[in-house]
Amino acid sequence: DSGIIGSVVSAEFDQFHKYFNQPNDDIIGAIVSTFAGGCFFGAAAAGWLANSVGRKRTVQAGALMAIFGCSLQTGAKNSSFLIAGRFVAGLAIGW
Repeated sequence: DSGIIGSVVSAEFDQFHKYFNQPNDDIIGAIVSTFAGGCFFGAAAAGWLANSVGRKRTVQAGALMAIFGCSLQTGAKNSSFLIAGRFVAGLAIGW
């Protein structure tokens, strides 16, 4: 994911910058890094959840969370929704 988002937020891909109203470097850093933060918290919760509800239900919950996170990113109208979607998708990957 980092390789893909890195090319999207680059200065050469100005469609992204126009759509999200020229985000500054701090916002771009948040867009890139929240995915990894979500992975961290998802991995921390995955063991507990697997012990509680089982491996199969944990994988199913992760898949649903991935769908939700990707939907948030796809429908993002501003950088806040994109950041939230990347965090949720990161949770799913860590799950």
